[in-house]
Amino acid sequence: IQGARVELIGSTEWLVRSTNPTFTDSAGQADWLLRCRESGRQPLAVTVDAQTVPLSVENCVDPGESTTTTDPGEIITPTTEG
Repeated sequence: IQGARVELIGSTEWLVRSTNPTFTDSAGQADWLLRCRESGRQPLAVTVDAQTVPLSVENCVDPGESTTTTDPGEIITPTTEG
């Protein structure tokens, strides 16, 4: 659905680094840039025009525990297609 209002909701351990709420694009998709502030499972959901849908995201990882060169605490949520 193009132009639908979508909003991320979750624990206070999520820092949304992009516009929230936002609107879906011409393909019916929306995306966000997030940073997780606490290791472990952090609930996250999206509300699309008053309907809330839980999202399945991987557990947050403490960047100090990782051997990768990227920051595993930052993820882009799955896009939401209407």
